[in-house]
Amino acid sequence: MSGGLFTGGIETFFTIPQQVFIFLCSVILGGALGVVYDIFRAIRIIFPFMGRKIPTAAADIVYMIIFGLAVFLLSALMGRGVVRFFCAAGAAIGAVLYLTAVGNTVTGLLRRLCGGLRKAFGKLRKRKNKGE
Repeated sequence: MSGGLFTGGIETFFTIPQQVFIFLCSVILGGALGVVYDIFRAIRIIFPFMGRKIPTAAADIVYMIIFGLAVFLLSALMGRGVVRFFCAAGAAIGAVLYLTAVGNTVTGLLRRLCGGLRKAFGKLRKRKNKGE
């Protein structure tokens, strides 16, 4: 069959509702990937020694690999073997929405909690050292 709807025997055309569904799935994936990024941020907050440049860069590279693979797999599986740009755009939008709406609040609370715990443990350590 000749025509624009078929390429090499594989149908690559999507209806608008199908494209919207795939886009929304990629936005949800992006939100989930935002949670993964928050986990990396939480590890850096809990273990401040990881705040140095090399461990931070390594964690960012690992996150970018996870993000890229996840978006590629979603796009290839739902996009009938073709990587779609709007999947990457949707995932980025979902991640940014999560990080700005929820992630920053969670990170702020975690920073306060860890700061309070560090102060409390520091006071306990000082008391213990004075008692010896």
